[in-house]
Amino acid sequence: MRTSPDFPSTDLCTKCGVLAAKREAVTGWSAEAFEAAWEKQAGLCAICSVPMIKGGQRVNSVCADHDHETGLPRDLICRTCNVGLGVYEKRGTLFANYLARFRAYQ
Repeated sequence: MRTSPDFPSTDLCTKCGVLAAKREAVTGWSAEAFEAAWEKQAGLCAICSVPMIKGGQRVNSVCADHDHETGLPRDLICRTCNVGLGVYEKRGTLFANYLARFRAYQ
C-alpha cells in the first residue's frame, strides 16, 4: 500500500489506486473479511508463509490480494509475493518459456 499525498493517512492499492474506504466495493475485501482471513492464515502469507505485518511498506507487509479482472478477493499475501504475482500474471508465459529453454539442455 502507498499513501496518497492528498490523504496521507489513507492506504491505497498500488495498482488500483483504491482508497481504503472504497476497497470493499472494488475488491470485495471488507474490514471483517480482512480480519477473518488474517486470523485464518495466522498472519502468514498464503503463498510463502512468511509472518506478515499490518501496514507499512516492508517486504512482509500484508496485501489484500484481489483479482483485477473479476474484483474478487483471494487471500492475504506479503508485499514480495504480491509484486511477484503481479509480474507472473502479466508475463507468466514468457517466464515459463524462458525456463523451459534451459531445462531442455539439462
